[in-house]
Amino acid sequence: MEQHSIVPDVLEDVSEETVLIEYGHNVQVELGNELFPRDTKDAPINVSWPTEPGSLYTLVMVDPDAPSREERHKLGQVIHWLVCNIPGTDLSLGETYFEYLGPNTPEGTGLHRYVYVIYKQTNVLTLDIETNRNNRIRFDLKKFAKQYNLSEPIAANFFRAQFDETIRHRLAVKSELAFKVDEVVPHCLDRAPLHVAQVHYDSGVMMNLGTELTPTQVQNEPSVKWPTEPDQLYTLIFTDLDVPNRSEPKFREILHWLVVNISGNDIANGDCYAGYIGAGAPKESGLHRYVLLVFKQPNGRIELDRPKIGSRVLDGRYAFKTRHLIDEYKFNSQPIAGNYFQAQYDDYCPILHAQFEK
Repeated sequence: MEQHSIVPDVLEDVSEETVLIEYGHNVQVELGNELFPRDTKDAPINVSWPTEPGSLYTLVMVDPDAPSREERHKLGQVIHWLVCNIPGTDLSLGETYFEYLGPNTPEGTGLHRYVYVIYKQTNVLTLDIETNRNNRIRFDLKKFAKQYNLSEPIAANFFRAQFDETIRHRLAVKSELAFKVDEVVPHCLDRAPLHVAQVHYDSGVMMNLGTELTPTQVQNEPSVKWPTEPDQLYTLIFTDLDVPNRSEPKFREILHWLVVNISGNDIANGDCYAGYIGAGAPKESGLHRYVLLVFKQPNGRIELDRPKIGSRVLDGRYAFKTRHLIDEYKFNSQPIAGNYFQAQYDDYCPILHAQFEK
């Protein structure tokens, strides 16, 4: 635990006991051994720890290394499993707040630590926690234990895992389905992106294939990462498909961000033709889809036939067509990467609109 900095990154002290954890095919968790995501994608078949008659327990599994161990301060801990009010070790009788989520280690972020912790409860717990996907991030196990008057951990264990092809395949299947279900295909694209772009905002949220975010959360330019190739240049496009609303999109699309000639993931040194604008859905216009796409530039550097505009300029953003840019510059119709979220009006929208040049 101390060798791999579980103490102090996750826990204050080393627990007295070790949680016994067994996945299918006799895969065991052994205090920091490296396991493959393909072997841990489903919940363990056996989790056990020392118990006392009549006592209830809480099980928490977290990844403290999101998006990477070096940058773990950005997203805090990510909850991968949370079950409370467990009588003995019978997880099936406990109350599950977050279902088991296997390792989804992003590509190129190295080994992540996946930590299991068991607490003995002093009473029956009712957690004040929203169980949507965005609330899995920025978790703090120490604060959680203090808030709910949990004892020092009675048992713990952990394994390490990094990206493998299982994750790529799982994300590709999920992405293709999401882009079709939310009709990004065909409203914007003919084919879903090849990879899922990792898009993180300084508010602590991230794009997650259609999850609803708020304009307040996405007001600042995010960090974006995708798989790259040496000496390859890329174009990034971010648009709102639903202007003025999804049922009558007369001005589809509005351009929210456009950068070309990006080397690797170095967006700051690309050529920005439209500065970043966050979500700004009009009042009572419902949910809008905000789609970020990355394309390979097949013929090297490009120069667009359009003026460069800053983040406070609206002229030149309306009635943008992603497909037109694809055709004009001979991009592959399948983006190399992409992601999207949905958002509707909130109190930040009038603030955003007031910033635009008249």
